Amino acid sequence: MTIGVLSKKSETDAQTIRYYERLGLMSNPERTESNYRLYNEAAVFRLRFIKRAKETGFSLNDIKILLGMADGKVRRCKEVREFATTRLDKIQSQIRNLKSMERTLSSLVTQCARSKTLKDCPILDELIKA
Repeated sequence: MTIGVLSKKSETDAQTIRYYERLGLMSNPERTESNYRLYNEAAVFRLRFIKRAKETGFSLNDIKILLGMADGKVRRCKEVREFATTRLDKIQSQIRNLKSMERTLSSLVTQCARSKTLKDCPILDELIKA
């Protein structure tokens, strides 16, 4: 199939597919005599894997490692679980940081509602302190 057909089947933009090829997430496809890319059905499954992994919170570097694991570079699920656990720990840390940022900004916005002048703006005061 051509890149256009692959794009439709996998719901992935053609530019993204080319980008994934450059990153090594997708293997370089065969080419026709007129240099058109030709893909097989496995490419659709690989792109769907990448898409689901991204939606699950994995970075493209993580996905490259996961694809290697899926391609047989690991023999036990335990290794995949340990890798995913590390990513989960990072996501949980990011969530804690975002919640802290939310509390701080919410407090500043509430304080700002009580300020009358720009000179007394708690948001700007807080940012200047940093």
